[in-house]
Amino acid sequence: MTGTEKSLALKISILVGVVQVVAIVAYAISIGVLHLIQGTRGTVGSDVSPWFLILTYLGFAALVLWVVFKLNRGSGGARTPYLITQAFGLVIAQALVNGSETAEVIGAWVMIVVSLIGAVAILTPAASRNLSTFR
Repeated sequence: MTGTEKSLALKISILVGVVQVVAIVAYAISIGVLHLIQGTRGTVGSDVSPWFLILTYLGFAALVLWVVFKLNRGSGGARTPYLITQAFGLVIAQALVNGSETAEVIGAWVMIVVSLIGAVAILTPAASRNLSTFR
């Protein structure tokens, strides 16, 4: 950021992305821990290997982290992938919001709120002023 301070909206967008990365990594770790302790096979009703799930989630977390890094550097090109990430958050939350477990439903509503905050923040004029198409 050449001489300009990041706007609050851009800082919020970056924070939302970091929180999402941490949540994705924590979920990937929980899949591995449950597999090692309880012998679970990944998602209930799925025959997908837990190790494949872990690698998939860690790969997605790395991509989100890359987008957050680019936003932090002021790259306007990171806005679209960031918005797609927020859309994924809403789609995943929609699938969980009707879950049978209380923690699942609460987690879904938290995901909805966080994703909406991220999407609105990155679309504000204040965030736009901090992003350049040339980075």
